[in-house]
Amino acid sequence: MGFVMNADSLNRVYDVLMEETGIDNREAGKEWFAERFSANGVVRPVAWALGRTGFVTLAHKGNRLFVDCDPDEYTPEREEIIKRTNARLAQLEMD
Repeated sequence: MGFVMNADSLNRVYDVLMEETGIDNREAGKEWFAERFSANGVVRPVAWALGRTGFVTLAHKGNRLFVDCDPDEYTPEREEIIKRTNARLAQLEMD
């Protein structure tokens, strides 16, 4: 079936992404995020342009969420943002 998240979990993930990566809430609001990242609660990978990080992909492996970018797009700042974001995502309790 895949990795499933409820609306509350999606909101917590979005909040982490907004705080750590600089999502512009006007262009990529919670509704947009939920629609792109989840189909009826089943998680699917999504890539989009985020504030300070450029293009980042949010995906899952098993029931672990993570963000990353293409290796040729790594910068020291982007790598630090990705590490910080992934640490916070790992701490979330998913329902």
